[in-house]
Amino acid sequence: MNNKHLQIGDILTARKDYGFLPPKIQFFMKTWAKIHYDVSFPEYYNHMMIVTGHDYIAEAIGKGYVQRKLSKAYNGHTDNLLVFKPIKPLKVCEQKRIVKKAGRMSDQNIEYERLNFAWWVPYILSNGKIDWSPKESKKGDKVFCFEVAAMIFNHGRPGTFPQPDKVTTVDMRMNSGFRIYRVNRDWTLMEQREEVKEDSANLLMLKDM
Repeated sequence: MNNKHLQIGDILTARKDYGFLPPKIQFFMKTWAKIHYDVSFPEYYNHMMIVTGHDYIAEAIGKGYVQRKLSKAYNGHTDNLLVFKPIKPLKVCEQKRIVKKAGRMSDQNIEYERLNFAWWVPYILSNGKIDWSPKESKKGDKVFCFEVAAMIFNHGRPGTFPQPDKVTTVDMRMNSGFRIYRVNRDWTLMEQREEVKEDSANLLMLKDM
């Protein structure tokens, strides 16, 4: 496997069309896109992670926060991934802070936040007006996947995500600070540029990288 095009700090989103939670999360991502942005996409993503080293990602899964090999977790499923690269490339010092933060979190045995879906639903349906998420003092004690990627990226480049626990896969697609790439089977990247119109997302250009 050759994923040399991925760099420390790249954020990935993934989609899975089976299981109990993934389709439900995708449904609420579709709802968030419509309610908050009045747009739609051909597909929606239910998981998010961040690159923390060559072939390594940090993410939150059922057993909690982990760093693991991307090749073992997602090889053969590249068509279900999107890659978000910051338009302003990360400096080496920013990447080092990301690696350090990811490693420090690995030492803390952080559990998965299993109740996050309970507060995400009213948050999305109310367009962010109802917020039952953990209080500031409790944030980070337990984590979920969207939060992990945004939190670790913020450690490298502070202020990118003002509310890391409120970032969704839809918000990533609407973030003008990142370029979006699809992943080919050989792990080369294909740039995707989207012109988002009211209740539509039109693919303008695909460019081999």
